[in-house]
Amino acid sequence: MNNEIGRKITSLTLMTIMLAGGMVIAAPSMMPAAHAANANLFVSAENSQFDNYMSGPQVIEVVVIDSDINDTDEAKGEPDVTVNGKVMRMVQAVDGNWYGYFADRTMAITADSTTDDGISEGLQFGTFCDADSGPTIGLVGAAGVTDTVGIAIPNAVGEEGSDALLTGNVISTTCAALGGVEPNNVVREAKGINLTIPGTPGIGGQIGVLEDAWPFIQLYPLNPTGNVIVQYNKGGGVQTTTLTFDTVDDYASSGLDRASYTPGSQVHATITDLWLNIDPTDEDSWTFGTNGDGSTGSTHYQVFNENGAAVGDTASNTDNDLSNTLDDLMCEDNCRLSTTADVQSKGFVITLSDNDDSEIEFDASIGGGVISTQTGAQSPLAWETFGTATGSGDGTWLVLSQLQ
Repeated sequence: MNNEIGRKITSLTLMTIMLAGGMVIAAPSMMPAAHAANANLFVSAENSQFDNYMSGPQVIEVVVIDSDINDTDEAKGEPDVTVNGKVMRMVQAVDGNWYGYFADRTMAITADSTTDDGISEGLQFGTFCDADSGPTIGLVGAAGVTDTVGIAIPNAVGEEGSDALLTGNVISTTCAALGGVEPNNVVREAKGINLTIPGTPGIGGQIGVLEDAWPFIQLYPLNPTGNVIVQYNKGGGVQTTTLTFDTVDDYASSGLDRASYTPGSQVHATITDLWLNIDPTDEDSWTFGTNGDGSTGSTHYQVFNENGAAVGDTASNTDNDLSNTLDDLMCEDNCRLSTTADVQSKGFVITLSDNDDSEIEFDASIGGGVISTQTGAQSPLAWETFGTATGSGDGTWLVLSQLQ
């Protein structure tokens, strides 16, 4: 999907094979029914099914669709958009609409800390730069992004540090130039910026954004349990969307396609968790390691893309396992998946398999929980065993992809 304005439908499905009895799946997908309340302002987390909640490191897309300012071949004024009263810079894209992306500062930095530097895998936000780094991305005017507490830029040059970024009120890095090696993996299909304004060569998005700095993510200090008010201050009337920034485990659920199964049946489960919707522009893929004994395994982001290609850290995937960070990312009883494969104490009754969105090879010679290395574009990736006490059984990671 390429940034369609209709809300991203995020139904996550997985397929398992029933061998003999019953099973229990506990987990986190979402099938939102969004209804925009404003004529020109569209906010990706606006969704009546989930009461306009946002959570954790989710990136929120704000779009202004306004025929008064949608010309791409002549200069137009930037729409006046704010997040909790703070200016949010908006960029005109090739379709004439104006786009901006924002996230909570602490959640973004915490999520990014689970990734390896310089690699576009996992929850990679790019390079974190302070609010004085507007000139780095070519923003016109002194205001830059000074109303934020920093920005995340793809391909910027800067020394981020680590713990220092989580202290104080501003991000410690000033980014002086582009040309770095920190890509962005959480806004993967943003619209290209408008570069065709007559008489203003090199001025992108109507506000001077450099093409290589897009999409940048603006960071704000959001208050957990508090409201996030997004406003488009359009002449003639203010348009407002109010979100709630909080944990969302109360909205997480799971369900099976039927109540009972015969041996050998394929079981389809749908799990619902709006927290899993990190990228508002593209389908997200989640991969879960699960042990079969009711305990939770590992949680991985974007090991596969929506087409099943292995794009994540498949050679050493433990680097991007989010399990130990989920509690710090506003996850409570969600964001994890567990299976109980022997509910009736009669032996394990399920075998997990990949779905049509991925290809995973099994390797029962490796002990349970061991991650194998990637040898091809799509296989093998990794696996977890459900087997006997000696670890001889087969199993795989569960791969969940959002379906449109």
